[in-house]
Amino acid sequence: MQFIGIIKRVIPFFLTFAAGLFIASFFVTLSAPNFEGVKKSRSERWAKHSRLKAENESLKKENCRLKTELDAVKETSLDIHFGEMDHFAPPPPPSAPVREMKMKTVTVK
Repeated sequence: MQFIGIIKRVIPFFLTFAAGLFIASFFVTLSAPNFEGVKKSRSERWAKHSRLKAENESLKKENCRLKTELDAVKETSLDIHFGEMDHFAPPPPPSAPVREMKMKTVTVK
């Protein structure tokens, strides 16, 4: 009798599990992942690390060079255009006159 009780609990579990896998197969690939290329030799990983480190250093140097170049251009452009700004600036718009609105008084009879 206990064997039938176990079967009554196990069979619905496996049917539900199979139905869940079937529905999940529409949205997710159920195959095992491909780990090809993950196992690289230590020398390949070291070479890649060194290459990335050198590239990072060169990018940092270029970034610093571009920043100094930009600062130099900003300094020269500010010196040249600072005196000319007064001549080319449009005059400020005139302010509108302020009017007070008078409200009518209504008497209720």
